[in-house]
Amino acid sequence: MSLRFMSHLLFLIVLGITLPAQSQVKAWEGSIDLPTYAWEDDPYPEFWALDGKIVYPYTMQEIISTTHEMKTYKALFLENDFLKVTCLPELGGRIFSVLNKITGKEMFHRNNVVKPGLIGMRGAWISGGIEWNTGPHGHTVTAISPVNGLVKENHDGSATLHISNTEHIFRTRWNVDLTLYPDRSYLHEEIKISNPQEGIHPYYFWNCTAFPCGAGTRFIFPMTLGCDHNGEEFFDWPIHDGKDISWLKNYDRPTSIFAWECDQDFFGCYDVDLDKGLVQVADHRVLKGKKAWTWGQSDDGLVSQEAITDEDGPYIEVQSGPLLTQADYGELFPHDDVSWEEWWYPVYGFEQGFDFATQDVVFEVVNDDRGDIESVNILSTKDYRDCQLRFASVKGGEQSFETDLTPKEVRTFTLAGDHGAEGKFTLLRSNEELIAEFEYPLPLTKVEAPVAEEQKDEEEMSVEELFSEALENDRETSRKRARELYERVILEATNHAEASFRLGVLDIEAGLQTEAQSQFESTLEIEPDHFMAHYFLGVTDFRSGNYTEVLRRADRLIELDPNSSLGYDLKGRAVMRLGRRQQVIPLFEKAAQVNPRDSRAWEHLAMAFFGAGRNSDAFALAKDLQSQDPTALIPRAILACEDPTLPREMFDEAFSFLGAPDFEFLEAQIAFEEMGMPRVAYLFAMPLMVDRYIQSFPTSPVQYFFAAAIALIGSSQQTAESLFEKLGDWKVDYVFPSRPETVPILEVIRKFRPDDGRIALLRGNVLANLGRISEATAEWEKAIQQRPDLAQAHRNLGLCYWKEKEDLSRAEAFYRRAIALRPSDQPLYAELSSLLSDQPEEVVELLTELGPENFRLNDLSEDLAAAYNKLGEYSKTIDFLGDTRFSNWESRKTSRNLWVKALMERGKKSYEEERFDEALQDFRMSLKYPRNLGVGRPAEPNESESYYWIGLTCRNLGKNEESKAAFVRGSAGNWGGESEEEFREQCRNELKRS
Repeated sequence: MSLRFMSHLLFLIVLGITLPAQSQVKAWEGSIDLPTYAWEDDPYPEFWALDGKIVYPYTMQEIISTTHEMKTYKALFLENDFLKVTCLPELGGRIFSVLNKITGKEMFHRNNVVKPGLIGMRGAWISGGIEWNTGPHGHTVTAISPVNGLVKENHDGSATLHISNTEHIFRTRWNVDLTLYPDRSYLHEEIKISNPQEGIHPYYFWNCTAFPCGAGTRFIFPMTLGCDHNGEEFFDWPIHDGKDISWLKNYDRPTSIFAWECDQDFFGCYDVDLDKGLVQVADHRVLKGKKAWTWGQSDDGLVSQEAITDEDGPYIEVQSGPLLTQADYGELFPHDDVSWEEWWYPVYGFEQGFDFATQDVVFEVVNDDRGDIESVNILSTKDYRDCQLRFASVKGGEQSFETDLTPKEVRTFTLAGDHGAEGKFTLLRSNEELIAEFEYPLPLTKVEAPVAEEQKDEEEMSVEELFSEALENDRETSRKRARELYERVILEATNHAEASFRLGVLDIEAGLQTEAQSQFESTLEIEPDHFMAHYFLGVTDFRSGNYTEVLRRADRLIELDPNSSLGYDLKGRAVMRLGRRQQVIPLFEKAAQVNPRDSRAWEHLAMAFFGAGRNSDAFALAKDLQSQDPTALIPRAILACEDPTLPREMFDEAFSFLGAPDFEFLEAQIAFEEMGMPRVAYLFAMPLMVDRYIQSFPTSPVQYFFAAAIALIGSSQQTAESLFEKLGDWKVDYVFPSRPETVPILEVIRKFRPDDGRIALLRGNVLANLGRISEATAEWEKAIQQRPDLAQAHRNLGLCYWKEKEDLSRAEAFYRRAIALRPSDQPLYAELSSLLSDQPEEVVELLTELGPENFRLNDLSEDLAAAYNKLGEYSKTIDFLGDTRFSNWESRKTSRNLWVKALMERGKKSYEEERFDEALQDFRMSLKYPRNLGVGRPAEPNESESYYWIGLTCRNLGKNEESKAAFVRGSAGNWGGESEEEFREQCRNELKRS
């Protein structure tokens, strides 16, 4: 207890003031049972260089069960007097529930079933609570995958839910510390995204919360201008085109709303019927993104939500993030991070919502019929005693109220007299300390929509416009396109240093050290003081083992920018590799001093202390680092070396909180190996060697390969043999190595096991992930020469010959061989049927052989229906789709489009044959939206073609009034492209004739 606190406590006692009793926040681990619709992981990898999907080494999750079973999930809990929080670390660390104990209502929308829909990057995604949407694109790769999670109690009586993950694609790390305090009714979130790797990696984060949606729900944005998802279309707020778009009832379609240049620190939502709302508070200069999402009131949005819940109804999303819109992507340079804090809390007892909020208090100003201020409602997030509320009217005169505030009850203050519609509210403690103040109405800055930039073709762009386009593609992870544009820039401007530099970064991230070095040297020829080009040249030298040259590069970096940690850290690593362990500590100390936010430099310092034998310093720093990031393994590994019995304890603890222990352990092993500390690096191979861990530790063959390679490099053939004996007859399914470091490791293992085609397959996979397709192809071909039974290798070659080489016949042959080896793997059929889309007879034969009754992928049903349509077998399409249930990708309408196409074409054929009753039945049916197709009627459907044919058919049946009504409906249809406009015009022409 501090002297300051003790003196304050004594002062209160002397005054006879009793402190309110506050119970410590409870934190515990338990479990929860939830009905769950199971999903499956695709056993075949996706490669961005072939199919454009940025998910490897994760796999797609598109097969979702149509029935549910109860499943038990690990759950982490926090609870104080106001809130009870439930987190599910196995489902992306999602906050499943936050119960407002004051009202007995959920703070967020609670979805009581785990029912994935096809919305996430990998497909399966669930709604409700809070999602940590970390990218690299929308609805992240770990949306329903395990992440790290634990709870800890803090010295001040608070407790923290720590959620983290090392994302496997770019190996960036995100951390969320969600803290409950004994005396507060809010969630305090501290969020950090960091890049410990030697690359420039994108970041993207939205704190995605869900809230119930009803007729009384409204968004509360303190802004004057909003925009759409891409920041291209703008609208006035809250009144746009005469409609108050703050109310959800006024949205007839799925819509994103982003605040544009909002200069306030709060926003949220409120439901006047449910009498509950949600407030978010953060520094708007740090956390710029304020987003809301609604599925809208039209049927298509309602149907989409039916795919992700059973009984818990419509919801909206309220999201916050560090970027302005979801078309924006940030980037992290080596050892960079972004971090921020925000506060979320529930509100209730208001009439229409709230007008101003801080992390301490929220206000609602109530107006009378004339628009004058009548009263103000206040709810606080903690107990405040003996406060004073002051109101100063712009008309002159002040009023004040003495009050206590509490999170447990809204306080209402009615103003007296004629004070008008404007004024200033000030809330003070008894000692005149300010709690909050604001002017009403808020003096919001009138923001004008930016002038839309002229869209240019690539040929019309200037060099700098081309570079900007390349950089945007790079940040969006469209790496093939980015490389093309950078190369185009250099063709047009050979002295463009940044384009050369960025190409070098792409090369180093692909493990192409020689090519990267050449690009960085070109950068320095143009711009000799380019700091990052010097840095990355040092990295290439480090990876090549040229540590003396690294020292020279690092000294140049320190000279260029003595306030950057990168030069000191790079030099420290080189000195460490040279074995000068006593000399390295001042370098890492300097790195941490000039950039205290560089968490990797701090870890290197702890490792250096330990390597130099300064164990007490190493353990003290490791404890501090562990307190900051309790799921980080490097500090835990150092602490585990305090005592021979501690490694087992470390592993037991780590297994309890790590979401992907195999990946995290290998990351730590690589970090120690890079620092020239193989003894500690090898610590992470212990679970592979000790029998007691094999049952509890989900090992990957890649871990064995790294451990065996380290042993072989150290001339320990016996250890390597022992590891492979432990590994046994391993399978290649779901084994997707991704790190550039794996390429040389697998080469070492290939020499150890030269005849194992599985090694070639995995080496091809990692090379393909690095964008090196020609090298990958050679490895896959070698794999099937050595092991013809490797279905994955055949499939990968099929994908390559289809997408890269455009040799469809060879691609088909590889796919058919893969299917012969794995005849029950539906992703193979889906890819082959897509490949054969111009041969509908072949598609029908292929999919009929599989059996439509066995289809579990939407793509298979769509492909079969499309093939029937191409063959003119429309009745087969209609009958097949009538018996097929779809859970579609978000916004995807292919199932219904195919069904409508079949109905229209069959109807036209009946019309031509003068079977008008049958034709009319099909045309009218084309206006329906069967629920099994998973598509609802949009707010503005495109129906002019259907009404045109209904009109013609009714005329031939002598139903003239119905005919005219159909043409009227068709002529008034919605814009839907050239085809829709054509039929609108034809309906108008028919009306003129009638």
